[in-house]
Amino acid sequence: MKNAPDPDLGLLARQWGATAVPFGELSAEAWLETAGGQRAWTLLQQTACFRSVMLLSGPNGAGKSALVHRWLASLDQRLFAPLLLTQASLSGSGVLSTLTAKLGKQASGQRALNLSQIEAALLELGKVVPLIVLDDAQNLAYGSLEEVRLLLGLNLAEPPAFALILIGDEYLLGALRLRQHRSLYSRIASSFSLGPWTPAQVGQYLQQSLAAVGISRPAVEPAALNLLTSASGGLARSLCLLARAAWIEAATAGLQNIQPEHVQLPCHMAPTSTTVTPAMIEQAHRLYTQLTAQSLTLRFDRERLWYEFLHAGFTLNDLVQVVCYLQKEIRHTRRNVGALKLSNLLQLDRFEEDLNISRVRLAPAPPLDRYGQPSPTLSLEEQKRGRQRALDQLRNLKDQLRDRQL
Repeated sequence: MKNAPDPDLGLLARQWGATAVPFGELSAEAWLETAGGQRAWTLLQQTACFRSVMLLSGPNGAGKSALVHRWLASLDQRLFAPLLLTQASLSGSGVLSTLTAKLGKQASGQRALNLSQIEAALLELGKVVPLIVLDDAQNLAYGSLEEVRLLLGLNLAEPPAFALILIGDEYLLGALRLRQHRSLYSRIASSFSLGPWTPAQVGQYLQQSLAAVGISRPAVEPAALNLLTSASGGLARSLCLLARAAWIEAATAGLQNIQPEHVQLPCHMAPTSTTVTPAMIEQAHRLYTQLTAQSLTLRFDRERLWYEFLHAGFTLNDLVQVVCYLQKEIRHTRRNVGALKLSNLLQLDRFEEDLNISRVRLAPAPPLDRYGQPSPTLSLEEQKRGRQRALDQLRNLKDQLRDRQL
């Protein structure tokens, strides 16, 4: 269900002479056809026809999911049955249950029953080709991908029981090369990486999006276009959000074109990410092995962990602080040594918690005066004089006690 249009935004659109808010949901008119998108479309068609396996990768926001959704909507439902799974946190049994339900069968908590239901549903489809699409496949656990891989050979089907399309980030193909995924990797018939738009394509998208709502005049100044290109990195999702925010700024100011100052605010609001180089990954891994006195090779799976760590904005200083904190906790038996295992240490939410805790100062609360207010903190010199007075009083007390005994 779509949200109701905002009356204020509708008024701004009419003032611009637009039939709708520009840079909104991608319509058929605003969709940008690129050479990369057309190549991916062709491979998707071939994958469906041959019931093979395809991997579509690329950075977040490059338009992978949008492209696949458009392609699925264009298919003849009499020939193909799309089964889209977007919950990348599903376990192996959860994947089977979801597929069973999407095939119109009663899902069960038992694996054997779900498999029999899936088999029966595939037989009922006859010549209709099932298409299983796994979005954010890089987040699926090994067990989940293995269940889907085993389904490909259900009853030794020839051709395979369905076509499989994996959508994921740039590291997905490399992750599937690892030993535990080799069986699935060997079945990949085609793979394609969808990259960011070029500056020329960014300008073309903005022009098409404005034309889609009835604006044919030049409405984005060149300097603003350069800012949008730089801020979005050529990623379709970011560009759409930034361009819409810039349009709102310009329209609210009563202007008929987007100027650089209208892009400044949205660009500052856009999430920033750190550019990660192989040298940075090697440096972080080398520092970790030095801090923990380990001899640990930099395999692909570990390289990806370091990439996510550095891409999230954590620094080498953060790494040193957390490792030293955990070592101290382990020495006092408050944490297990497994906390320093690389795969545990680089879980980003856990690392952030340990980093924040390591920065906490556990100092006693200052004493309160008779009015319930914190007493003023004494300087070092005042504390020294106070200790000296206390020693003098103790010495005088000892002398008095000695005199009384005599």
